[in-house]
Amino acid sequence: MAVLQAQSKEAVYALMIQKITENGGSASQWYAGIASDWKDRLFVDHQVPKEGQCQYRVRKCFDREDASWVEISLHEFGCKGSHGGGSDDTIFVYLYQMQPGVTAE
Repeated sequence: MAVLQAQSKEAVYALMIQKITENGGSASQWYAGIASDWKDRLFVDHQVPKEGQCQYRVRKCFDREDASWVEISLHEFGCKGSHGGGSDDTIFVYLYQMQPGVTAE
């Protein structure tokens, strides 16, 4: 993945909704969160495979406040996850399609 450039919270939210829409399933089949180290959070903590059929998207916000806004908005849209926590470095929003027996909430 190329270096992620920061985007507005509205742009990040729209791209996440686009990912859900393009790949199907209800929003409740998707998990949304924020992290400072998105690779560790996505591939280690949530066990999302780097290769294969598991769909995911990561985007960078300008600051933690924007990332938190996107996360809460995705949860309100119907995605799974819990919000809160993190530090000022928590600027990445991640989204993945949950797969029973593969990914971990």
